[in-house]
Amino acid sequence: MTDSLAPAQKWTDLFTQWSPQGTYLATIHLQGVALWGGASFERINRFAHPEVKLIDFSPYERYLVTWSPRPIEASNSPMSPFTDEDAGNNVAVWDVVTGKLVRTFPMVGAGAHSNDPTEQKRINWPMFKWSPDEKYAARVTPGQQISVYETPTLSMLGKKSIKIEGVFDFEWAPMNDAEREALEAERNGSAKPGSSARENKLAFWTPEITNQPARVSLMALPSRAILRSKNLFNVHDVRFLSSFSPS
Repeated sequence: MTDSLAPAQKWTDLFTQWSPQGTYLATIHLQGVALWGGASFERINRFAHPEVKLIDFSPYERYLVTWSPRPIEASNSPMSPFTDEDAGNNVAVWDVVTGKLVRTFPMVGAGAHSNDPTEQKRINWPMFKWSPDEKYAARVTPGQQISVYETPTLSMLGKKSIKIEGVFDFEWAPMNDAEREALEAERNGSAKPGSSARENKLAFWTPEITNQPARVSLMALPSRAILRSKNLFNVHDVRFLSSFSPS
């Protein structure tokens, strides 16, 4: 991973991927991920995650998520971001601006440790769904719980997962126009920090269980209050519209 991309130079070992707003081009290498951008299209940062196979960005590109089938190994080298606490995990979350490791996570299920592309397709990726303001990242353990993590440290919200028997999937509620404008004003410095504070909401659903109908519920965060629930009959699947993607 050198500092510039000459026309005749090999760009990537695996694939390339644009960030959601087109600010960065990610190139995937055996050693990790490199991000390129700016007027001269130079390397902005790099993230050392050996044998990385999948990546994902948060909506406003502040965080990068990487996955490798090779479990993380702790190292005493000052060049390695991983410690004993990270050993055995497969997923890493990075701060795009600083280049620092935020946190690592285990990933279980079919294909989690496989180099076989067919097996990798069975992985639930992206692993995290981000709230539209990037305040939270969450993932579901089907049938059991939704785990919500709060930025910038990605510590678990309330120090415990949200137990929901039978939960199958969830999605964040997108921002309305006024909320989006307030957040963008805060981000570009034309509004005071905290002026865009909003209550996030997520919708989740549970399938029919014995004599209980399927159900869709709306939850507020961080309070975890259930705002509304609706029973659904003779339903085999539920799909939520995707959250707003900033342009």
